[in-house]
Amino acid sequence: MNKANSKLVIEKKTIMIMIILFLVLCFSFENDITFASDLNYPSSPKILYQVDENYPPYTYSNQKFMYGFDIELTNLIFKINDYQLIYSTDVWSNVYNRLKDREIDLAGIIAVTDERKKDILYSNDLFNTYVSVYTSIDFREIELNDLKNVKIGVGKGYYTEELLINNLGIEDYEAFAHLEDAIIALKMGEIDVIFENQQLMDNLLVKMGEKGIIVPQITNLFPIAYAYGISKDKPELVKYINNRLHDLKKNGIFEELYDKYFYQHSEDYLAEQQKQLLMIILIPITVMSIALLALKFYIDKLRKKVSTKAVTLNSENEILTDSNEKLLQQYEEINAQYEEINAQYEEIKINNETIYQLAYFDQLTGLPNRLMLSEHIDNLLEKRLKTQKQALHAYAYYIEIDNFKVINDILGHNYGDEVLKYIANLLKDSLGSSAFISRVGGDEFYIILTNIESKLSAKVFAEKIWGIFNKIWYIGEHEVYLSASIGIVSIDEDCSNLAEVYMFADTAMYKVKARGGGGYRFYESSMIADVIKRSALERDLRKAIIHEEFSLVYQPIVDANSERAVAMEALIRWNSPEKGLISPIEFIPLTEEIGLIVPIGEWVIAEVCRQIKEWQLSDYKTIPVSINVAQLQLESKVFLTVLSKYIRHYDIEPQLLHIELTESNLMHSISRNDRLLKIVRTMGLTVLLDDFGTGYSSLSYLQRLPIDIVKIDKSFINEINQTNSEELLISDIISIAHRLNKTVIGEGVETLEQLNYLRACGCDAIQGFYFSKPINATEVVKFLEKNN
Repeated sequence: MNKANSKLVIEKKTIMIMIILFLVLCFSFENDITFASDLNYPSSPKILYQVDENYPPYTYSNQKFMYGFDIELTNLIFKINDYQLIYSTDVWSNVYNRLKDREIDLAGIIAVTDERKKDILYSNDLFNTYVSVYTSIDFREIELNDLKNVKIGVGKGYYTEELLINNLGIEDYEAFAHLEDAIIALKMGEIDVIFENQQLMDNLLVKMGEKGIIVPQITNLFPIAYAYGISKDKPELVKYINNRLHDLKKNGIFEELYDKYFYQHSEDYLAEQQKQLLMIILIPITVMSIALLALKFYIDKLRKKVSTKAVTLNSENEILTDSNEKLLQQYEEINAQYEEINAQYEEIKINNETIYQLAYFDQLTGLPNRLMLSEHIDNLLEKRLKTQKQALHAYAYYIEIDNFKVINDILGHNYGDEVLKYIANLLKDSLGSSAFISRVGGDEFYIILTNIESKLSAKVFAEKIWGIFNKIWYIGEHEVYLSASIGIVSIDEDCSNLAEVYMFADTAMYKVKARGGGGYRFYESSMIADVIKRSALERDLRKAIIHEEFSLVYQPIVDANSERAVAMEALIRWNSPEKGLISPIEFIPLTEEIGLIVPIGEWVIAEVCRQIKEWQLSDYKTIPVSINVAQLQLESKVFLTVLSKYIRHYDIEPQLLHIELTESNLMHSISRNDRLLKIVRTMGLTVLLDDFGTGYSSLSYLQRLPIDIVKIDKSFINEINQTNSEELLISDIISIAHRLNKTVIGEGVETLEQLNYLRACGCDAIQGFYFSKPINATEVVKFLEKNN
């Protein structure tokens, strides 16, 4: 759709889809069956749901863990109160045979073929997909008729086998259980072409780093519908799934999910938009046509009436005069109605303009939005294609403001909006009309520049853009410092489609974020290797949860004067069989980013409660244990339920459990965390503020927030006997905390000098290597016996 046609697209009102809180589904495999949860719903029928173990973007498999379009859509369809899903995976041929033999109930989203309709049931069609022929980039040009003369690879059991046999009459091919093996075989020259689903192949090529090395030569072949495959033993599921799909499509959630995984709208969605456009255009035309026909009919009727009475004109002149006046009055009324219709038509035109603005422009800044940006990039790529790949000299700059959420949290969202408008105007004034500037998210902007002759010139623009942000700004009544992380990609050299522009720019930007933000990076193909490395670590983390590779150690906290242990801090450790001991600094940030911190955090809570109970049953001295809690855990709806669950399950006193939060996490959402922690304290738990002095808060929050204990960060402790100002700051923090009835712990104490200074300042408790390094549960008992 070009820009001129897009202007006519009428969308009634953009429905903001509620944020879908994706539940992290931990799959535990044994043989072929994987249970989705250890929860038991006796009143909900169980559904055996098995899918191809790796069929992107429908399913992705990371060492026994799955996600993808198929998984997320299925979770949205089946309500917990209606059905309990039992998840599992296998190669496709086994999955289909089980579905056909009625060993499983549901096989996910699969191609609809006449042959399969003999064996299984289908839901309503979800969408159409196509087949492409893929070769190495240096392979000779081929046509569909040439396939009988080359070595062909397909997915084993996939519908493409039926197409080869039934539609093309080809029976000489090699079927692969895993398409990754087919791609490798193509690279090794063992086969010449791959005849497979476009969406599946494009995702696999990006994942394996073969995009641009293996390319589609023939595309958009054999359109075929995709739907849910259902066992003939479960005909009731057909109606249930169809009803739920209707609801999800109606409220827009299906389209949001489709756009997330396929980077484009579905054919049904585009058809519906065209239908709405046609209706909006036809309604005023129809109304006007009816009005004009009615007017013509009425005038014809009047003319006939006048003609009939013309013979008696003289005798009935007085009557005709009166009739003439009535006719004139009626004509004026009709003319007024016509003018009203014309005014309504003009109003419709104005409304069309308004809808266009709503559809293609950001309402806060007035900049083009993501939809217009996508069409702009598509037009550039189409232009390059039409001019036989003539260079565009185009670069995309993806900008994300660093720590912008802090401004919203501290100064308010209204002030944050003013900052965004200020940034938008500054970018327009600084870069001029030659730059296409778009706001695509809360604090995210895109800049598209063309006619950039070299990477050096692109770097000059990057410096200019970065320089706009790297300074102190005076906006309204406040002085703010903003930096930005910028990812840059060459549309000519690096990208062949819109999805790659977004993906590669995003990858480069997050490289800047990983180094602390405030800079820019050009996309490099090697970055994909880093993404693969990160994916491997994510896969190992998921395996670690299943194989129970995590353990806990405990670091004592002692009274500053008596030196007796008063508490312990639980610290997680990961001992990988392949990689050995992995530092928490390396894996904890990733668990927070991908959401695994929630199940891992629940395991820590359960393990600490279990260990406390074990110490109690062994008649050992029991002291409180503090647990570090991440922001995602606080945001989880089940956080309070999890705490209560394990305290009751292990029958321990709530006073033995302390919740420890970092300053930055606490400041993330002050109002919400304030309410949450007040509930935690009413449950009997103690709240600690960790790393105090290193984040964004101030001492005033000690009085406002429900905090019992303050831990002075190790960076302050290290400065004792080195920087007098830091020592004075420690003394002030302890003094103010005491006046607010807060207990103070000095952490990271390693020397006698540090201990003596903290004692002199009135610090209540000490934690650090001076007394003990983190030790396991057995060593804790020995430490407590010796300490007592």
